[in-house]
Amino acid sequence: MKINKYKITAVLFLVIIFWIGTVTLWNNRTEFKNMIHSGDVINETNKIYSENVAYSDTFIDMWSKTQSVTDVQLLDDAEYGNIIKDEKGNLYFPANDVDVTPLAQNTINFAKMLSEKNIKFAYVQAPNKDLKGYTDKIVSDYNFSNKNADEFLSILNENGVDTLDLRELIIKENLDREKLFYKTDHHWTTTTAFWAYNKLVEYLNQTYNLNIDPNNYYRDINNYNLIEIKECYLGSLGRRVGKSVSGLDDYTFIEPNFKTDYKIYNGVTSKTNPIFKGNFHKAIVKDNILTSNDVTSNKHATYFEWDYGDLIIKNTLIDNDVKILLIKDSYSLPLAAFLSTCVSELDMVDLRDTPKVDLRKKIADGDFDVVLVLYNTEVFNETMFGFDIKW
Repeated sequence: MKINKYKITAVLFLVIIFWIGTVTLWNNRTEFKNMIHSGDVINETNKIYSENVAYSDTFIDMWSKTQSVTDVQLLDDAEYGNIIKDEKGNLYFPANDVDVTPLAQNTINFAKMLSEKNIKFAYVQAPNKDLKGYTDKIVSDYNFSNKNADEFLSILNENGVDTLDLRELIIKENLDREKLFYKTDHHWTTTTAFWAYNKLVEYLNQTYNLNIDPNNYYRDINNYNLIEIKECYLGSLGRRVGKSVSGLDDYTFIEPNFKTDYKIYNGVTSKTNPIFKGNFHKAIVKDNILTSNDVTSNKHATYFEWDYGDLIIKNTLIDNDVKILLIKDSYSLPLAAFLSTCVSELDMVDLRDTPKVDLRKKIADGDFDVVLVLYNTEVFNETMFGFDIKW
C-alpha cells in the first residue's frame, strides 16, 4: 500500500490539535465547570482557549528561537503586531503617534480647578525604555512615545502647569542606561524607581516647600536592605516572545531596614477597615510574588501586587502631616512604596480600575498638600487622562 505523506501529515496535525485541546480542557476543568453555569459558554470558551491554551509557552519559545537565529528585530505578536528588539536584546512595545492636544487640555483644566481650591498640582513624566540618544533607530521608528511626551509637556509648560521630566534628569546625570529598565519588561527597575523617588521628593521640597525628609534619612539607600535575585524574571514583553530572545532579568528587592508601621485601605470598598497593616513588609510586600520560582510571576508587582483604583496608605510612624494624591500607572508601584516611608499619607488612584473613583469628591474631602500625575510615556489615552472634573 502506498503511503500518502500528505495524509499522514494531516492526521498527525489533527492528533496534535486534539491532544492540545484535551490537555487545555483538563487543565481548565474548574473554569469550564463554572462556565456551564455562567450562561456565556461561547465567550468563556474563547477566553480560555486564547489565554490558557496548553503548551503555549513552549510554542512561543520555539518560534522565538527560530526568529533569534535570523536576528529578526521585529518579532511577531498577535496583539501589537510586533514586539521590537534592539541590538542589545532589550524588548519594546510599539507606540502609536497620538494627538495629545485634548489630553493636555484636560490636564490644564484639571490643574486650574485644583489651583482654584489652592491645591498644588504637578505632572511627572516617567521615562520609557526608548531613551533619546540611546536606543536603536528601529525602536523610534515604531515607538512614538517620546514624541508624544515632548508635545504633551510642551503644551503644559506653555500654559504654566508645573512639570517634572525625569527623562531629562536621566540624561543630565548620565545614568547607566543599561540598568534603568528590564530587558524583558517595559517597567523601570526597582533601583531606577528608588532614584526617581529621590528626585520627586527633591522637586516637591524645592517647588512647594513641603520639607519632606529634611535629613535625607528615608531617601538614603544605605538605610535599606537590597537583595538581588539573579535570572528570575521574564517580564511582560518576554512572556510574549519567549525567553530565548532576551533571556531572564535579575530583580533587586529593596525594603527599609528601619522601623515602619502602616495601615492601608481600599478607598473604593472601605475607608475604615484596613486591608493591610503592619510594617513595610507585611503591609506592602507580596511574598507570593517575591519568592515565586515561576519566572513569569510579575516581579514588578512585588510592591502592592495590584493597580488598585484607590489605595490609601497611612504611615503611622512618620513625624509630618504631608498628604499626597498620586494619580498613577503601574510604573508607580515601587516608587509609591518608597515614597510612603516619608509622608503621613499617600493615596494612589488608577483611572483604569472600575468602578472609577470619584475624583471630585476624593479631592474635596482629602485635604491634600499636592496632587501628582505620574505616567510613563506610553499611556496617552482618554482613560488615563479622564480627570477633567467639575466642582
